Amino acid sequence: MDNTHEENTPNQTIFDTINYNPNEDLSPLIKNLTDPQKKDLVKRILNYSYKQGIYNLSESEFISVLIRYL
Repeated sequence: MDNTHEENTPNQTIFDTINYNPNEDLSPLIKNLTDPQKKDLVKRILNYSYKQGIYNLSESEFISVLIRYL
């Protein structure tokens, strides 16, 4: 059986957005994103973190304002 396909297949999801193979480095994935894609990803990650209750209200407001300036 060929394990190459299994090794290269994304099998983990982080931030409910990114599917990747944890055995591979994330740097190439991130480096290949365009600037608008990077900004969108940051927004999605921050939104995910907010929904998980990681930030308090003041921190959430600060992040919200900051995102508007990206």
